[in-house]
Amino acid sequence: MKIKSVEFALENCEVLSIDGKYIGNFQVRDLKKHITKHYNSIMHMTTCELFSIAISREANKEYNAFDVEEWKHNLFERLSARDICSVDLIYEDGTKDEFYVDWVGESEYKNEAQDSYVSKLGDLYIVISKEQTVKTCFGNWNIDDENGTSHMMFR
Repeated sequence: MKIKSVEFALENCEVLSIDGKYIGNFQVRDLKKHITKHYNSIMHMTTCELFSIAISREANKEYNAFDVEEWKHNLFERLSARDICSVDLIYEDGTKDEFYVDWVGESEYKNEAQDSYVSKLGDLYIVISKEQTVKTCFGNWNIDDENGTSHMMFR
């Protein structure tokens, strides 16, 4: 099965989509299902304790937030803003896995569990975890060296 795209839902309700051809290695670990009653609705949600992903430099571009021309942003800068709330992995057969990431800290706007790094080569690495960082998840891959990243990158 191949990834068609990855969608990141951010704290401000913005959703950013990355084409599957730009996705390198990723990991989703310790998925847990939750059922919550909130006011008059029942929510079914899945959370993960660790999410890590490598995204090719070729995916980095300028875009208009909420399709408003005056709100130009850089994709990698925006994804590095520490406010990813959930992720959808969308497969070529139309199925998908949806989950929320761990949110740590008192802020409603910044997630202390999110660590992001743009390598010297321009690739983006994101880790969302209470215990792991980009260094602990990707440190052995020599992510600042073209020869190191060639094993994990992109289809």
